[in-house]
Amino acid sequence: MFRSLAARPRWLPALLILMAMTVSFGATMAVRLDWAEIYRKQFAKSPQMDKLPEDQREKAIQMSAKIGRVGAAVAPIVMTPIIYLIITALFWVLLKVGAGSDWSFKTAFAASLHGFAPAVPGTIVGIAVMLASDPAGSTCRTWWRPTSER
Repeated sequence: MFRSLAARPRWLPALLILMAMTVSFGATMAVRLDWAEIYRKQFAKSPQMDKLPEDQREKAIQMSAKIGRVGAAVAPIVMTPIIYLIITALFWVLLKVGAGSDWSFKTAFAASLHGFAPAVPGTIVGIAVMLASDPAGSTCRTWWRPTSER
């Protein structure tokens, strides 16, 4: 497989599939987690938040929850290619310097992305687990339990 990648390095389909999985995971997490509860617990540990009046504290919690929700859904779109480029650059430099490789960066990027292919089934399972269970304890929303049980 890697010989065919060296001959014709196709990195875009692999990157799009990995990005789709990462964005799907982030979007599922953004929807499933109760971000306000997460930030409420974090702010309870902060002495600065104790000094704020209750209404300002609640506004800060709600604003942080919105940012957390959007960040979990949007950050993978930007961060996924950057992370894969950094990982590829590190390995490419090591192979160039250490092993005298003659691969171009494009070829190394394609091989690196294809090397991450086993993450796809794991991401699908992770999404299924998030949807089917309560992975974050009390901070995870569950639609199948009545409100009184949450």
